[in-house]
Amino acid sequence: MIDTIIGPQWGDEGKGKIVDFFANRYDLGVRYQGGNNAGHSLVVGGKTIVLHTVPSTIFTLPSLIGDGVVINPIDLKKEIENIISFGGNPKENLLIGNRAHLILPTHILLDKAKEMAKGGGKIGSTQKGISPVYTDRTARDGVTTGQIFTPDFKEKVEALMELNKKQLGIYSYELDEKELSNEIENFYSAIEYLKQFKFVSCAYYVNDLLKENKNIIAEGAQATMLDLSFGCYPFVTSSRTLATAIPSELGVPTKYLRNVIGVFKAYLTKVGAGPFPTKLDGDVAKKLQDAGHEFGSTTGRPRDTGWLDLPLLKYAVMINGITELVMTKLDIYDVLDCDIEICTHYKVNGVETDKIDFNLVNEIGNIEPVYKSFKSWHGEKSEGVRDFNDLPQAAKDYIDYIEKEVGVPISIISVGPGKDDLIIK
Repeated sequence: MIDTIIGPQWGDEGKGKIVDFFANRYDLGVRYQGGNNAGHSLVVGGKTIVLHTVPSTIFTLPSLIGDGVVINPIDLKKEIENIISFGGNPKENLLIGNRAHLILPTHILLDKAKEMAKGGGKIGSTQKGISPVYTDRTARDGVTTGQIFTPDFKEKVEALMELNKKQLGIYSYELDEKELSNEIENFYSAIEYLKQFKFVSCAYYVNDLLKENKNIIAEGAQATMLDLSFGCYPFVTSSRTLATAIPSELGVPTKYLRNVIGVFKAYLTKVGAGPFPTKLDGDVAKKLQDAGHEFGSTTGRPRDTGWLDLPLLKYAVMINGITELVMTKLDIYDVLDCDIEICTHYKVNGVETDKIDFNLVNEIGNIEPVYKSFKSWHGEKSEGVRDFNDLPQAAKDYIDYIEKEVGVPISIISVGPGKDDLIIK
């Protein structure tokens, strides 16, 4: 069966650590969507490694980059070399789906040119080439990983890059041919490096394991509110991030889907443009940002911080079919000496609702969050606690309220960055 780790917020919830924690219960770890525009942080041997494309299970069990993922060969080569330096064995553990699409150097240029052309209307793209490569995939112009072994591979790559160059002309982008030539050389060098790893037919490989009653853990790159169809469009990524995307991106029947584990922060963070109703400013925002080290693991950009948003969390539970929740970074609230707020509803044009739907983007100027206050536990500590009963009473009240309102059990609470800094509730 397949269990899924999903982010029910805007990302950066700590999914990588939780995937790593659960890994030894499974026979295979899989990434099913997205590219190197997300970062999943793990602590290995006391040091932090950030994974961008490889599943977070790579240090524990066989790990498959699924067909729904888009791969930058240059960055994947660097990531694999980093994994090896941390004691991992990707030569043995890493598998790559042969229908995953390749990010070409021209895809990255297109992403940059498009974002620059938007001026003040930028959506906050990571400029990693994700949107252009998914566009070419949809337009049936893309190049897949399986094609690297075919005699006409370079011909296909060159044809797509020529098409991308023509598209660059739309944005009046000044192309540096020498710089592009260097990137193309690095691209082909990385392709040769990747040929030493195992490429598989993702659908057959995964289905054969499922028929043998093996257990699989699946993780996405981005979170619910960045889903192409059901996130805060157009401030979204270019792929389907929901648990419901797994069958189509891995090639498996829905009957094999089992638990959906939603990993959410005790507060809320967001990187990039778009709506953020509970966004904080001032001293509280700075305290959360500093204590939580809230800087993007891929971009390094500072993350905006805000109070927990229950309408958003309930929405994510509903559309993903989340069966249990994991709360991360509860310990960051140890630093606050003011009341802690939770957004329970929105007032949209004066009408109270707990639904986000279309209004989150289109009525953002008219949305007023409705808050419920909770006492802080400043002076007490959640950090380092291992038993739920030993948490400060105010922290327990906070958790119990969320669990009751959302209607899904919070089974694990993270109270520190380490793999074992967890309360099993």
